[in-house]
Amino acid sequence: HLLLSGSADTTIKVWDIDKRKEIKTLTGHEDGVLSVAFSPNGQFALSGSRDKTAKLWDIHTGRELYSFTGHNREVWSVAFSPDGRIAASGDGEGIIYLWDVSIDKEPFPFKGHSSAVNSVALSNDGRLIVSGSSDTTIKLWDVVTGYVLHTFEGHKARVNSVALSSDNRWIISASDDKTMKLWDLAHGYEVYSFDNFTGVVKSVAFSPNSQYILG
Repeated sequence: HLLLSGSADTTIKVWDIDKRKEIKTLTGHEDGVLSVAFSPNGQFALSGSRDKTAKLWDIHTGRELYSFTGHNREVWSVAFSPDGRIAASGDGEGIIYLWDVSIDKEPFPFKGHSSAVNSVALSNDGRLIVSGSSDTTIKLWDVVTGYVLHTFEGHKARVNSVALSSDNRWIISASDDKTMKLWDLAHGYEVYSFDNFTGVVKSVAFSPNSQYILG
């Protein structure tokens, strides 16, 4: 069982949870690491950094496989598609890039947010992207066309984190407005707002069966 962490010291560390120790340090970023993600098969890692790059790593060798340098601002969020072939990265300029990790191909930009993209998530079927932004909105994107399918509005401050349920029915979001909101993906409306927080909500997640929400 492995754990991945990204630090302001520019490194990414791989940890063995059972042995409770660090087993590898990945180096290559030139500024703090803001986001990390494991590939579904656990063989690779993604990282986003203040140095304006997103990097792909081989977990076992610690080798940097690819560095995407197309961002003009810091990379706040990275995510893999369920099959591990596609990577998404969101930056401080409000742009999301989608790139195929298996081939050297120009990534596709998704433009629509007016401020930083703080969180990105891909659906289980790999056909949708959800993004949360400092512009207070959440957007649902079509991976194939790059079009915005819907913009979810309701938060009163920056959106820090978004997650998709495993059945693609729900989106959950966390915000600086001290709320966590549940959204109906298909119909585009707010289902419920969890308002019993006394501070900003930084991160959210669904349980594997989507019956529970963590925020």
